[in-house]
Amino acid sequence: MGSSAAIAHPLSDDLIAAEVCPDCVICGAPGVALYHDLTDRFYGASGSWNVSRCIAARCGMLWLNPRPLESDIWKAYRKYYTHEAAGGAKSRPPARGIIGKMPQAIKRAYIASRLGYADRKVSLREQMLAGFAYLDPTRRADTDFPSKYLPFGNRGRLLDLGCGSGDMLGAVRSLGWEAEGVDIDPAAVAAARRNGFNVRCGSLPEQRFPDAGFDAVVMSHVIEHVHHPLELLAEVRRILKRGCRLVIATPNARSLGHRMLRARWPFLDPPRHLQVFTPRALEALVLAAGFTDVRACTEIRTAAAMLPRIGGSRIAGRLAEYGENFALHFDHDAGEEIALVASR
Repeated sequence: MGSSAAIAHPLSDDLIAAEVCPDCVICGAPGVALYHDLTDRFYGASGSWNVSRCIAARCGMLWLNPRPLESDIWKAYRKYYTHEAAGGAKSRPPARGIIGKMPQAIKRAYIASRLGYADRKVSLREQMLAGFAYLDPTRRADTDFPSKYLPFGNRGRLLDLGCGSGDMLGAVRSLGWEAEGVDIDPAAVAAARRNGFNVRCGSLPEQRFPDAGFDAVVMSHVIEHVHHPLELLAEVRRILKRGCRLVIATPNARSLGHRMLRARWPFLDPPRHLQVFTPRALEALVLAAGFTDVRACTEIRTAAAMLPRIGGSRIAGRLAEYGENFALHFDHDAGEEIALVASR
């Protein structure tokens, strides 16, 4: 971990105090300035922010320099999207008719036939429906995480760390997992509880879970927000049973989207994304936390949201997803998102 020094700001309820972080939080190598004076275009947090890149070619980590102080980072989340979910938005009415119900039927068939989550023999009709999903890479991407990376045979107690209002909890619970969550956002936790989920509020260490209490831990777009990622992963390892699985998803600094959009890439997301990993940097971090059998790949799951977030159309976003899927055939690091699996 590199050295840091606090930067003083005038007292204000809006200004976010920051600290200098000259060195890579993964390998300790110095950083070079990559982008300057980025602002929060999505939720209006105060300040302008610089991004550094690790000079070590194999690492390539990105991070904010300076970055928000841990005591002030809450100011960046005042208008965050999890609050919108917590505000009681109306749920969609249930699909009706054969056409309306077809997408969910295809999804269920794909999960059963292709991902192995089937408690009974899969029918020929379900296998044919699963084929539709398998032929469409964008539909596969929307369904694969985290089901693809969780073992069917060892279902048990699963923790969704950073669960928000509970969307993923519902998905894994439908697969037969005993799912529960933790989130630091009280509004999101309240929404998850209203939806019937077992969710705790606060940081992971504050929960004081017993050793080896979980069969799986999922962290979807959490690790990039954390001031002390190595310490968090060590705590995750402590609460996992031996031989059980950690699954992580996070933005990919080497994605095709970042290479094309540069400073406009929406997943830089200052000041909330304190660091953005490359596949090799994330593998190194997870290994340093004591995990074994660490494997990372890149996926296209979030590519469809990339261009709409900066003013593009949904059609353009979907085309970007297809484009990244094609690029993955030639460059394994092209995907917008890193998916990592490791064992305790």
